[in-house]
Amino acid sequence: MADPFTGPPQALDPPTVHHHPPVYSALQSVLPPPTLDYLIGCEGERFADSVHEVQALTMAPLALCLQSALGVGALLMQGVGEVEAPDGRITPASLFLVGIAEPAEGKSSVLNYFLKPIEDALEADKDAQSAQREQYELDLEVWEQIRKRMVRDLAKARVEEALSERGAESEALLEALAPSAEELETALHKHLTQKPTPPRSIGLAIVSDITSAAFSTLIKEAQAKSIGIFTGEPQEFLSRGIKQDSSFLNKGYSGEKTTRYRANRGDESHDIPKTVLLLGQPAIIENAFGGEKNPLRDSGTVARCLFTFPPSTVGYRTYTTDVASHQARIERFQDAYRRWVVELIEINRRHFVDGAARKRIRLCPQAQDVWFRLRADVEQATRPGGRYAQHRDHGQRIPEQVLRVAVVIHGYNQGLEGDISVATLSQAIHLVNGFSTEYQRIFRTFSREEKDVMNVLEWVQAQRALNRRYVPKRFASANTSVRPVARLDVALQVLLQNREIDIIQCPSKNQRGIATKPILMIDVFPFYPGDGRLLEQAVLAARRLN
Repeated sequence: MADPFTGPPQALDPPTVHHHPPVYSALQSVLPPPTLDYLIGCEGERFADSVHEVQALTMAPLALCLQSALGVGALLMQGVGEVEAPDGRITPASLFLVGIAEPAEGKSSVLNYFLKPIEDALEADKDAQSAQREQYELDLEVWEQIRKRMVRDLAKARVEEALSERGAESEALLEALAPSAEELETALHKHLTQKPTPPRSIGLAIVSDITSAAFSTLIKEAQAKSIGIFTGEPQEFLSRGIKQDSSFLNKGYSGEKTTRYRANRGDESHDIPKTVLLLGQPAIIENAFGGEKNPLRDSGTVARCLFTFPPSTVGYRTYTTDVASHQARIERFQDAYRRWVVELIEINRRHFVDGAARKRIRLCPQAQDVWFRLRADVEQATRPGGRYAQHRDHGQRIPEQVLRVAVVIHGYNQGLEGDISVATLSQAIHLVNGFSTEYQRIFRTFSREEKDVMNVLEWVQAQRALNRRYVPKRFASANTSVRPVARLDVALQVLLQNREIDIIQCPSKNQRGIATKPILMIDVFPFYPGDGRLLEQAVLAARRLN
């Protein structure tokens, strides 16, 4: 993985505001150029206000707040709505989001602000159903015992009838068979139709860690119709065999039904949509998604993810001393945001209770034209030499990703009503373009020269950690894997131009006073004033080693 960009944190940038939807000319490309500038939307819109309010309250990177808002919106929308692409294909609202951030960036705080209203609603629903569930479990146990007894009686009757047909039983035994097998079978079928039904739940489930084997159990116990996997500590989830069994994630993302039957658990087929939001530290995410032979990349899971790796805000944050004002702002946000969450949760509840189909949301006619042009631009960008020539799997999914993000934003601002506007689609295009730029930055293919530079820079950083100032160049030759020396010289020149190092030629003489080849010393702290005494000591030590 590449290192994150340095510079002022995105979280402190002012929000980008659109007052009018963009107008695309006939010759203008709809696909924006690569950029990490996320256009959140207009002030006054619920989606934009939610992102900026949480960012202001947590001072976390703006991109992490954006991803969290999209993840929660996808969870609330994926079970009740879907978007119809202009070409007729149906696209779910599910999203896979991966945010990369260093410790103390506020990952858990951001998740808490967005998830707390949903978790409170789920907990209240669970408490309200506790008495009903106890009665349900009792009724279910009674029902199950009656079923088992009826099955035994039916099996016994069938055996006895079979024996009597072969003359193995007397007519007196036949007359004693009461009721008959046919009557018992009819009674059993009637009993099966009277199985107690569990109390109706909201139908949403949020977990931070789950395996594919436990997924069916979660569906049954929580009556889940829409599942979100949200965590700010994704190490456990990513280390529990998910690399080797990512198909259950991919199917939940694509809306494909999972057909599964197990001998000891029966039919476990389902078509439950899943949204995943993982906010983790660079080492954890790199271990899970990095490497050329990574199964998650080979299975297409990585190409489905929207990545972000924002600059750190640590050291740039400013804290308010007006505690009362800060608390009032929290309460205002929670009140407005909670009303929207409760509204969507009630829609989910009614939808699941009624067993209704997901509502199909379409693009307005102007937005349909823009989407077709976007798809054409992306197709051209996958040609040799194009922007997505080295990331074709990722590039081909961009038009679909735009639809998913657009329907989530539409859910924030309009609910399930109306068509997706040009302004909303344009906003989704710019957001996905930002995530795509980040994806290409993280997973781009490095040239041999770039790898050499990173290898030598790692060695330079190790010397800095040891508090060494001047190091002989031949130490770099001996302690890095860059071979031959000509490649090392190229890497050192790049670091020299980037002001990561300085190279100093120190005259050298042999014991007879004759000038010899100069000793090249590498200054690993070029941004500090020179230290002649320290340099002389380093040169003398290098001569002794010669």
